[in-house]
Amino acid sequence: MASRATHPLRPPGGTPGAGPRGGWPGSWGKPFVLYLGDNLFQKGIRRFLEAFKPSVSAVIALVRVEDPRQFGVAVLEGNRVVRLLEKPKEPPSDLAVAGVYVFSPRFWSRPGPQALRPGEYEITDAIQASLTGQNGGGRGGEGWWKDTGRHQDLLDANRLLLEELTPKVEGDVVESQLTAGWWWRRGRRWCGAP
Repeated sequence: MASRATHPLRPPGGTPGAGPRGGWPGSWGKPFVLYLGDNLFQKGIRRFLEAFKPSVSAVIALVRVEDPRQFGVAVLEGNRVVRLLEKPKEPPSDLAVAGVYVFSPRFWSRPGPQALRPGEYEITDAIQASLTGQNGGGRGGEGWWKDTGRHQDLLDANRLLLEELTPKVEGDVVESQLTAGWWWRRGRRWCGAP
């Protein structure tokens, strides 16, 4: 099932109280992070934050993927991101845009794309507008990355996180039984896949 999400991106002076606590990031005069909540990085996002320098307009998280047609894709000239394409039929690279962006405060001063509705822009278009004529860099992450936008992806992410935990039993195990397969309790009966 395909979907298209639009998110309101209102520049300073937009709807009062609609921005984050303390005003819009552009009014802080400092770099800020846009982290799309359906992305998970094994090693976190520190690498992207540390890659940001005052001389660049943006740092964009990029990850190599097998089938980039499923994602936004970056077009690079050297290390510079020059264009973003949303789910292209013929991707120019295998670099998926991984949902973490570090922007300079200049993000809010660039002319934006045409609004889909008053005050509402496609995120990719707004980011593309901020890169035009600017120095935006792509940065690869460390460890695995998971886009959790679909049910199966969310289950896969959960499995990856659980695999990193060290098993620990606090207390006593009484009358334990090892059972093959997956079992869970639904009401008064047990369900599963042996």
